[in-house]
Amino acid sequence: MSTTVLTPQLPCPKSPEKSQRFDVVLVHGTLNFIAADRHAEVLRRLQRAMRPGGRLMLLFNTSRPLAADQAGNNHVEYADFVLNELKRLGIALPDQESAMRERLVARARQRALRDAQFSAPGDVEALVKSSGFRVLNCAPANTELAKPADALLAQFSKRRFTLIAEPKP
Repeated sequence: MSTTVLTPQLPCPKSPEKSQRFDVVLVHGTLNFIAADRHAEVLRRLQRAMRPGGRLMLLFNTSRPLAADQAGNNHVEYADFVLNELKRLGIALPDQESAMRERLVARARQRALRDAQFSAPGDVEALVKSSGFRVLNCAPANTELAKPADALLAQFSKRRFTLIAEPKP
């Protein structure tokens, strides 16, 4: 037996009509892509878009910022890893290798800054609470990664969490 679940993907209006409210809002790894000064605003909009008793399911990462020398090494290692994989797979580069390496290092720097927005789950819990939610649960989301990915992520203390919250009445 199966159940059909309607999962519309809609923009979150600033003032949703009652008919536009949701039972569950899933925010999967998105919070880090939103500018820090807009986090509370976005969460408040999500809170207004939920039905009473609805649930916010927020998946997020925490990571501590790396020391400058370690970060530089990791950015270069990331670029080398990607370039080696592309070479191994026989994929032609769209530009010279040196230019691609520069782009990949810049991308890794940008990602490191974004990923280090939250150093502990309590940072996100406090943000969610201040945005009109009651946190019901926040727990590590266990993921099994390949050993090289685990080793790389361990350097950043990167961890994934799932937070469940409901709108405050």
